[in-house]
Amino acid sequence: INKGCTASDEVIISNNSVVASLTQAGPVDICETTYTLPGVKPVYGSGEWSMVSGSNAIAETSKYNSTVSGLGSNNVYRWMVSAGSWSNSVDFVIRNNSFSVSAGDDKEVCSTSVQLNGDVIAGSTGEWTTFSPTANIVTPSAFNSNVNTLGAGVNKFTWTVTKNGCSASDYVLIT
Repeated sequence: INKGCTASDEVIISNNSVVASLTQAGPVDICETTYTLPGVKPVYGSGEWSMVSGSNAIAETSKYNSTVSGLGSNNVYRWMVSAGSWSNSVDFVIRNNSFSVSAGDDKEVCSTSVQLNGDVIAGSTGEWTTFSPTANIVTPSAFNSNVNTLGAGVNKFTWTVTKNGCSASDYVLIT
């Protein structure tokens, strides 16, 4: 029987678990060799970036939004948040789609026509352009297009290639 008496006690429950989270989901496709990692600053504990795969450098491993440089084509990073015996991690993938292209070697010709010779990059599209007023690029989208009616002096042609959202260009001089 209770006889009108009550008793109480207080219990404090602490959740010391840690959560590693990112400000954006991956993978991300970029056209650069540097990127700022999207870690979220931990509320409890500390965080550290590590490279799971790739060949590059993390500027400051303990900084949630550190910069990475020297990115190759496929890079995986891990954001690990730890506090005491608790830890949690999340991986982030960066795909660097940048590339370079060549428009071929400069040429000296003794005629009013020439065949261009830009790089062929699998899975890409390309386009030749020029500011030479008389030059006629026969097939601008062909890496090996012919050009007619070259002007006297220097004629400059630019080969621009696009692939996976990235572009690269180079020029060739025809005199």
